[in-house]
Amino acid sequence: MNVREIVTAHLKAGGFDGLYGEYCGCGLDDFMPCDCSNIAKCKPAKAVPCDQTCRNCEAENVGGVCYRPAEQPVNEEETHL
Repeated sequence: MNVREIVTAHLKAGGFDGLYGEYCGCGLDDFMPCDCSNIAKCKPAKAVPCDQTCRNCEAENVGGVCYRPAEQPVNEEETHL
């Protein structure tokens, strides 16, 4: 397994929809499009309806989804990732 596959498996197991970064977000269907250039600062995310209140929203997101940090805790057994 590579890092992308490990992170994807961890997010799926935790019930997350993708990742959230300070200026970006990505879902598991288009995962890590930035090629992990700054993944160390990303957090597990949940998809929410776009309302253009987050920094990374653009006009074309309206009606789509944005990724916001998830409040759901990760299983303690999986924190070794």
